[in-house]
Amino acid sequence: MAVADRVLTITRTFAGTPEQIFRAWTDESLQVRWFFPEHCEIVTCSSDARPGGEWTCAFRIPGGDIHSESGKYLELSEWNRIVQTLSNFGGFVKDSQFDSVITIDLIELAPGRTEMTFQQAAQMSQELHDGMDEGWNSCLNQLDRFLAGEL
Repeated sequence: MAVADRVLTITRTFAGTPEQIFRAWTDESLQVRWFFPEHCEIVTCSSDARPGGEWTCAFRIPGGDIHSESGKYLELSEWNRIVQTLSNFGGFVKDSQFDSVITIDLIELAPGRTEMTFQQAAQMSQELHDGMDEGWNSCLNQLDRFLAGEL
């Protein structure tokens, strides 16, 4: 399994303003409602949304194992950009640690319609890249439902 520098890029359009989506990514009271893949259960979430501030999230995956993620906010440009680190521990990939940088850019396409471009840069295998793509799209499905008032 070869490891290489890779960037996972996901672009999605949401029914919500850049401010709503920015807050969903940075406010722990909102993160607990969507920031985990479908079919998982949130265990804990905390966020100190300021440059240098830390965040953490843990959720129970099917089968009962706990998957934990944490990081630091590197850049917060209100309503349009978030740059943060992400360290990922166990859960989906047993006894593993994975470090990356995530960049989220938000562009208002029309009132109440926002395009979000998500990029995760790291050294990772193609297999891990594909798994991260699936996992993040599942989380973003949750975000879509949260913004629609379903969660």
